[in-house]
Amino acid sequence: MFEFDWADNDKGLKQDEFKFTLVNFNHLMYHKHLPTDEPFVLASQAQQVWYISDLLEADWNVVVTMTRRDNYDVYPTIEVEPHSRVELDDNIPTRNEDVCWLREGVEGLFVDKIMTTVENVQVEKDI
Repeated sequence: MFEFDWADNDKGLKQDEFKFTLVNFNHLMYHKHLPTDEPFVLASQAQQVWYISDLLEADWNVVVTMTRRDNYDVYPTIEVEPHSRVELDDNIPTRNEDVCWLREGVEGLFVDKIMTTVENVQVEKDI
């Protein structure tokens, strides 16, 4: 529960030409001297605000609502963009096709056996 000062809606609350809400706490709704004056409210019924003194009117304060830390309303709705389709080239081989690894127009060299480094050294010494 929180204790509040309730401003009178008729005398202590107004909007300026820029649609800002202004509050004058000299005009309270409850003065806390009657048993029916209830200055308390549940936390679920309240919204956190802060006040800036109005420079043009001394008794009035501008109401500014608070945004909780790490709670920003950047994207109020989820925007879903359609997926773009990528057209693949028909020349790309698939796994089911045989792939030819020889270049056309160039003489190739066929190697029957892969030689290890030790065999390469021995061949060079024999020459």
